[in-house]
Amino acid sequence: ETCYQSEVSSQSWWEADLGSDQFITEIFITLKITEHLSKRSLLVSLRDSAGFNRTNELIMEHGLSLNWTNIQTMARHVRIVMTSSVADQLILCAVDIFGTSSIWPKPSLLKVLHSNDDESCTSTCARHQMMCEYSFFPLVNTFKALSEGFKCDSLTETRKYMSVFPSYIQSGDNGFVAGSCVTTKISELLSCSGHHHGYLRLCPCRHYRKGQVALPVELYFKTYI
Repeated sequence: ETCYQSEVSSQSWWEADLGSDQFITEIFITLKITEHLSKRSLLVSLRDSAGFNRTNELIMEHGLSLNWTNIQTMARHVRIVMTSSVADQLILCAVDIFGTSSIWPKPSLLKVLHSNDDESCTSTCARHQMMCEYSFFPLVNTFKALSEGFKCDSLTETRKYMSVFPSYIQSGDNGFVAGSCVTTKISELLSCSGHHHGYLRLCPCRHYRKGQVALPVELYFKTYI
């Protein structure tokens, strides 16, 4: 069996470049057993071309396989780091990366709109005879998209459990400074319906016909190693 073996280090790592941003849904990691395997954890980081980063910690408790499901994030780079208090090797035998594409809607249909104060993206898109397209949120939940949409005094990414990001903070609240633009690190909180006083949302809208639906297609990107 051919496996990747890192240098011996307390921060052993491995990284893959998918070549372009892809919509990642699941990562399945197969490891090779070492003496202290059960005492280790892996930090899996996903980074897109704009620099947006999302990280999850996977604990090695049972068996040699780790699975991160329901990711729903755009990413180009996949990085795996083994955290340890002592030097050790990261030995990976396979990293399977899964994602989805949509026959419909196509990303070219994205229309980015700004909400009014305390207005949801559902209402914002409807005012322009469009619908909020949830699957487009990874395209607007970036510093680049916020900077193009607003005059941001600062850029911040947050883990706060609020379903109102990405947003421009019009009046300071919840620890955010007025004039800042905020993305969320928690993709599960991306929402068409969220709204909050003092927040102007960046909304992913598209035109639609009544009864039109998206058709998800499962993709398997590659088995690395």
